[in-house]
Amino acid sequence: MAGPYYDYAWQELGYVHQAAEAGLKFTYQLRAHPSLQGVSLYDRGGVIASLSDAEIADYARQQVEAVIDDPVANATVARWAVTPEEIRYWSEDDLRYLDITVDTIREVEAERGVDPRPVWNYQANNRTAEQLVMIGEKLDVITKGTYMTTMENRGPERSGLAVWNFDQILQAAAELGATPQAIFQLYEDFTDPETGTVATEIERVIRNDVYLALVKGITSLNVFSMYENRTNLTTHNEQFEAYGSVATDLTGELDLQRVFLAGEEKDDLEIVAQDVPQTYMYTDMFGGVHEYPTLQYGNYSLDGDRYVVLVNSTESPMTVSIDGLPQTYTVDNLFAGTSAASTGTHYTTTLDRLGVQVLRFRASGGGIA
Repeated sequence: MAGPYYDYAWQELGYVHQAAEAGLKFTYQLRAHPSLQGVSLYDRGGVIASLSDAEIADYARQQVEAVIDDPVANATVARWAVTPEEIRYWSEDDLRYLDITVDTIREVEAERGVDPRPVWNYQANNRTAEQLVMIGEKLDVITKGTYMTTMENRGPERSGLAVWNFDQILQAAAELGATPQAIFQLYEDFTDPETGTVATEIERVIRNDVYLALVKGITSLNVFSMYENRTNLTTHNEQFEAYGSVATDLTGELDLQRVFLAGEEKDDLEIVAQDVPQTYMYTDMFGGVHEYPTLQYGNYSLDGDRYVVLVNSTESPMTVSIDGLPQTYTVDNLFAGTSAASTGTHYTTTLDRLGVQVLRFRASGGGIA
């Protein structure tokens, strides 16, 4: 899915048509009322307060009607992103603006007889689960920035920041019955020297970030942004290709999206990291102290097979033991493209530093329920 697209020319739907030509769906961004365009986050309260309910609704209505009345755009737009971004949970004016806009979207969809599309609003990196709940009552997708490229050096500190961010989204989405979405960063070069501009290291770190989100339970992924001509961005293509490699895993031949979206989560296997610390401590931006496992994993049953997704949060190779398997089985290492028959209920594998593996276990003579 492409989008959202940033400009004020909401009448221009050419980029939506381009997405359609590429076989992509699109997130359409409802632009903020003209009186808010160019107004800073800190100055907009008074501007919103000066807008009537009718003025807010009318501007949203114009945009939604334009999309629905264009056959190509109507078939292509799959989500609405409401602006202004970072609706402030403490501001009655901001919340009024969001409520009116979402209500208007739903009114127009009902009038036009089209299915409702999910709605979301970008929130800042420092939002907590409680704060996301406060703005999310009418939203279908709960999201915030999970930017890490320039915030932490790789390893447990970066993984800790990622896990904390994902947990805030997941907790709020669960409370609201919404889809949890992470928004990853692509607009600056990495600042930690070990990653730098090295393509293989960029791929290693980005794949670790995204698979960490997936095994935590994030089911919607977005990357901000595709604009290449930025100061301090010389590795756009390397980062894009790294994110693209995960997209290929999910929607290409491996079709791993089915594992994360349709697989049944299980807790019947004992999956343990060997020869490394089991946990690490992380202090979040508000001073909260958390203990996170160095090995994050997902254990899923799908179509009679068992999928185990392993994510190493350390800068050291990690041996992982898996116990509780059938006596005889075949294990497919999906990224390595290898298969091997095995006997015994125990299996051991080794992850590279920040490594990710997806293992599929197929029982001989029957599925692994």
